[in-house]
Amino acid sequence: MFYGRDKDLKFLEDRWAGERFEFGCIYGTRRIGKTTLINKFLENKEAIYFQAKEASELENRRGLSRIIDKAMGYPVDYVFPTWDELLDTLLNVSAGRRFAFVIDEYPYLSKSTKKGISSYIQDFIDNKAKDSRLFIILMGSNVSFMEKELGNKKSPLYRRRTFSYKLGQLPYSEALLFLNKFADSEKLDYLSFFGFSPYYLSLLDANKDFKGNVKSLLFQTGATLLDAPDIILSNGTRERGIYNTVLSSIARGKKTPSMIAGDIEFGANEVSKYLKTLTEEEIVERKTMYGSKRKIIYRIKDPVLEFFYNQLFDDVERIRIGFGEVVFAEKEEFIHQFISHKFEDVCIRYLEEQSLTGKLAKPYYPIEGLQIDNSELGRSIELDGVSRYRDSLLVVECKYTEKKRIPKDYFDMKEDVSIKMFEEVKDFQFYLFAKNGFEKSFDKNSDQNLHLIDAATMLRVSEIK
Repeated sequence: MFYGRDKDLKFLEDRWAGERFEFGCIYGTRRIGKTTLINKFLENKEAIYFQAKEASELENRRGLSRIIDKAMGYPVDYVFPTWDELLDTLLNVSAGRRFAFVIDEYPYLSKSTKKGISSYIQDFIDNKAKDSRLFIILMGSNVSFMEKELGNKKSPLYRRRTFSYKLGQLPYSEALLFLNKFADSEKLDYLSFFGFSPYYLSLLDANKDFKGNVKSLLFQTGATLLDAPDIILSNGTRERGIYNTVLSSIARGKKTPSMIAGDIEFGANEVSKYLKTLTEEEIVERKTMYGSKRKIIYRIKDPVLEFFYNQLFDDVERIRIGFGEVVFAEKEEFIHQFISHKFEDVCIRYLEEQSLTGKLAKPYYPIEGLQIDNSELGRSIELDGVSRYRDSLLVVECKYTEKKRIPKDYFDMKEDVSIKMFEEVKDFQFYLFAKNGFEKSFDKNSDQNLHLIDAATMLRVSEIK
């Protein structure tokens, strides 16, 4: 079943509706849904789709030749002797009409060709295809490679593209579509633990509860996500042992290069090199705290990957030989703590979508955390989200607890932003999130700038079609 991606599909359909030649790239991390998206887009369209392999140039040329042979009615064992001849044949296949040609996992093909397939494509575009109605798409999971290949001035394809589209995680409301058949009481748990990846969400079984899904995907012999690093890490991260070490350190809470270096006994410069690659591949994200561009922390973007490196990395073999139930019992309390922590990310994602769709008072973006160790209030300040738009400030606090939230939580938020940093702010918008609602006494203390968001409110967006 295909869910969501309305904005992404509309972008592609709008380009398709034109008459001119199009050459673009679609890229994003592994298992983000690129192939699923393009297959949906190609439904009822004339197209050739080829997925490149980690193989020799000849094997890739042979595989693509078979697909073109079938389209042209050639003998299926005919292998085009050169890329020039193969690409020229595309013009004959398209015969002047709108026709899509898609190469998936383009980095594999690029690395396998001696001269470089990009040079062949450049010549084809410049001298033959630019006046056609071909719709060429290159796709890839190696994010840094795709950005450099199409954005580097030295690349043969530089400035040839007519569009470039980076596919990210699902918007909040589209992620909820995957959970329509699940119990409302567990939907936010699923988003907190599995995040907004269509791959993870598509693996969930509506016939199981949350605990059952976590067990079957991570705590059983042959469980799909026991291979999470291999599934998510691209081949751009080939020194797997070192990357495992760095990611394990980040998962343990080491958030800066110096902290990671001390934890794993590496040099700070060496750690920074690996963090750069992980950040380029969007496995790790580099985050700044509100009001302090120098206070930078690193965190694993993928919640499943973070959980794996924090809790399962040393227990994979125990699970594989049959001790999954034992390991799950050992980790169950941490799973609850993990969900409680990640609930903050779900709330922020919810609010960012509300902002992008014009449902907040101002277009707040991005929403960043605020942390001040020694404030003028004589205590530390920590807020889950802060975002300023001109003289207006969005303030966010999230709590995943069975207890209802009390008015004091609101008063504490107001005090937190009474500091000099915000003295020029004229309008404060306070958003207080609670999984299990709020005490009735809030009615007496609320004002128009206070917004109380419970689980039921967050789930109403799932009613979209």
